[in-house]
Amino acid sequence: MIAFIVRGMNAVCEKIAYHLLILSDRIRGVDFHEMDESGTGDGYRYECTHPRILKQLDRICHDVMPSDAVLDVGCGKGRMLAFFSRYPFRVVDGIEYNERLAEIGARNANRLQLESKIFCADVREFCFWDRYNYFYFYNPFPKRVMEICLQSILESVKRHPRKVTILYANPTCHETLLEYGFKEEFFQQTAIEQIWQPYLSVLKKYTR
Repeated sequence: MIAFIVRGMNAVCEKIAYHLLILSDRIRGVDFHEMDESGTGDGYRYECTHPRILKQLDRICHDVMPSDAVLDVGCGKGRMLAFFSRYPFRVVDGIEYNERLAEIGARNANRLQLESKIFCADVREFCFWDRYNYFYFYNPFPKRVMEICLQSILESVKRHPRKVTILYANPTCHETLLEYGFKEEFFQQTAIEQIWQPYLSVLKKYTR
């Protein structure tokens, strides 16, 4: 009964917070909202990272250094670029295959005065993995494409040895990362977090 009440209260609070965030976005002239198939132009439905991820970023990004660089793989309209810019990353960039989304993301970054570059490219042809040691995924790909990304990252590590960190929201390819030698870093959740946190809000950290 208590768990049901807590979840209900959390759902109401999140709904209010989400609409306040949308209002804030509109005031600032940015667009991070979801887009259906007709809006993207290629039959692809765009779903942005839920802002509840912010509740976990502080804990996961506590050790970010000014020498670190992060790439949002499948960055869409760039909401996470704005979130990551709150931390001392040297570089915060994104890659997005959909031209329409990449265009909106670049416009959002410009309006927020972010020093972020969005590459409009296919990850299978992307050539700049060496520039980054942090990679963020919001479950943008099926397993086969995720494997291509991991292979590209590991090949870049051979060329340019470094520790790499993957931040992965909605980690449906969790086992794949483990197979490629990444280790999950565990964070202690509070009792309240364990009660209300839905699967889609899980943000995990892997290192290699």
